[in-house]
Amino acid sequence: MDEAGLSIYGISAFVSLAGLFFGMDTGSIGPITVMPRFLETFKEFRSHAIQGLLVATILISASVTSFFSGWMSDKLSRKRTIMIGSFISSLGSALEAASVHTAMLIVGRLIAGVGEGMFLSAAGVYLIEISPPKLRGRISTMLQLFSALVVHLDGSSVAG
Repeated sequence: MDEAGLSIYGISAFVSLAGLFFGMDTGSIGPITVMPRFLETFKEFRSHAIQGLLVATILISASVTSFFSGWMSDKLSRKRTIMIGSFISSLGSALEAASVHTAMLIVGRLIAGVGEGMFLSAAGVYLIEISPPKLRGRISTMLQLFSALVVHLDGSSVAG
C-alpha cells in the first residue's frame, strides 16, 4: 500500500473515533441504569419507563440536531462541525458525570446528544469526501464499525 493509502486510513481511523464515542455511550448506558450504585443515587430510575427515557434522551436530541448538521457543515466546514459537535458533546458528558440529581443527568444527556448529532452526521460525510473512489466503501464503513464494535464490547464488559 502506498503512503497516501496509509494516510487516508490513519485520518479515517481518527475521524471514526466519533463512532467509538457514540458506541461507548450506547453500549454502556443501558447496563448502567440497572446497577445498584446508580439506583441508590437516582432512585427514580427504578421505573423501566424512566430508564428508557434516559437512554432515549441522547438519541432524541442527536436526531433533531442531525437535521441541521448538513447546513452547518456547508457553512462552517465538515471539520469545524465535527470539532464543535465534539466540544458540545464533551460538555454534556461532563455534566452527566457530575450529576447529583435526575434533571442534571437528563440535561447532560440532551446536551451530549446535540453534539453527537452534529459530529456523527458530519463525520460520515467527511469520510466519504476524503476517500479516493477505490477505498470509499472501506473507509465509509469504518465509522459504523467503530460504533458497533464498541457497543458490543462496552455492553458486554459493563454487563459482566
